[in-house]
Amino acid sequence: MSGQLFTRVKLAALVISAFGTLYSVGSVSGWKAEAVLSSISLWAVSPYFIFFVASQFAERFSPNIEMKFVGCLISTLMLIFTIMAYVAPAHDSGAWVYVFLLVPFYLIIGSFLFLVVGFLVAKLART
Repeated sequence: MSGQLFTRVKLAALVISAFGTLYSVGSVSGWKAEAVLSSISLWAVSPYFIFFVASQFAERFSPNIEMKFVGCLISTLMLIFTIMAYVAPAHDSGAWVYVFLLVPFYLIIGSFLFLVVGFLVAKLART
């Protein structure tokens, strides 16, 4: 597989995750424009943008196919976690605000940990 394919899959997974998150925010808020365009939505979508920038930065320092695969794998895991955390559960609970506040923390911390480990493994695989 080519590095370009890994980059495309990574971008697609992150975009689908972001739209899934916005869909979840919209459905919980009753599709009120002020809720969908609020800072909560920006915060909920920020892990995907932050990870994309961080993974692109890491790929510049380790321009091999392994690092592109790591970015693709982590973004796919982020998509799975997003589906499990935002889309799958019922929206009946009153604790949804906490979900939208805490899940981005988990996504940012987890993706950076996996990215650092993947970066180190990719560097060690080359030596």
